[in-house]
Amino acid sequence: VITRPRVVAWLRRTFAATYLLMAGRLAFEGR
Repeated sequence: VITRPRVVAWLRRTFAATYLLMAGRLAFEGR
């Protein structure tokens, strides 16, 4: 098992950004 703080942080950041974009888009289209 390879644990790299940078990779984990990058994945978290990317996942969070994607989630926020999708949520924002859904909210925008919902209105």
